[in-house]
Amino acid sequence: MAEDLGDKTEDPTPKRLEDAREKGQVIRSLDLASAVVMLAAFLGLLVFGASLTQTLGGTMARLLALGHDSDAPTIGSIPAMVKGPSWDVGLAMLPVLAVLLVASYLAHVGQFGFLFTSKPLNPDLSRVNPVNGLQKLLGAQGLIRGAGGTAKLIFVSIVGFAIILRELPAMASLPGLTAAAAMLEIGKMLVRLIVWLLAALILLGIVDYFLQRMQLMKQLRMTKQEVKEERKSMDGDPQIKARRMRIARQIAMQQMQRDVPRADVIVTNPTHFAVAIQYDQANMAAPKVVAKGADLLALRIRQIAAAHAIPIVERPPLARALYAGIEMGQEISPEHYQAVAEVLAYVYKLEKAVAA
Repeated sequence: MAEDLGDKTEDPTPKRLEDAREKGQVIRSLDLASAVVMLAAFLGLLVFGASLTQTLGGTMARLLALGHDSDAPTIGSIPAMVKGPSWDVGLAMLPVLAVLLVASYLAHVGQFGFLFTSKPLNPDLSRVNPVNGLQKLLGAQGLIRGAGGTAKLIFVSIVGFAIILRELPAMASLPGLTAAAAMLEIGKMLVRLIVWLLAALILLGIVDYFLQRMQLMKQLRMTKQEVKEERKSMDGDPQIKARRMRIARQIAMQQMQRDVPRADVIVTNPTHFAVAIQYDQANMAAPKVVAKGADLLALRIRQIAAAHAIPIVERPPLARALYAGIEMGQEISPEHYQAVAEVLAYVYKLEKAVAA
């Protein structure tokens, strides 16, 4: 009944997923990407924060000292004075910016791989239709997104509140510390708070990623008829496929009719396989397989060989090995030299006996 009603009950096929990827429909969680970027920013500041703070402090001191110099700065001299400190600040911030750039790239590309497509940029009037925009905003999906955002905010707020409650004893002890010790303790509390908040955001990002995956898989589901049509388009029309097979068999039979009569011997299994071997000592470095076949083709090879008085020798192991390992038109491999030589010697001996 589901097939008749056109219900989408089938998981998307690899081709369906690939087509969706080309259109830009991939699994992507902005929450997870944002959390990873914030984590990278935090780690970057932990690693490079000391040097950055030192550079900023030195730059600020240099700029403030300009006003106490004997030569007061003029409007024309300010750019030259600021140029050096600006370069220092920029170079100090460069490692942090590089970490953010790499983290942003990995946070997005790591979810769906490298993808370059211009299809999402194609003009689509439905995207700027205010009615469609209101439907998305006020519809079921909009309400679900709003509820999800509210739930995320509540979850992060609960985590932050719990961490602050946990730090209340440390906060209460701050007045009894020296200024330096108090600043150090406040820094530790901030680090712990940020770590827990980042952990909560990453957890929410992971959950959002799997929700996005479930939503995309549901969106790309197919009906049974769509799966059949796709398989049919990939495999080709059955009638055309059967016609191609008939033509291929006809070509193979014609080639067999031409090549088998030139063979010196037919090696058989005795019934399942048949391999036609030709050897011209003057023009060939080694015997060559000119035709081979299994079952009906093997029978046809034996019939053609009998019609042209070509010897048929039963060597099951050799026939199986040649059929599986040597293509038509190729010379036999060295490991078969001795076995084929014995067969040819046997055939030549029979021909001499018949001629005598």
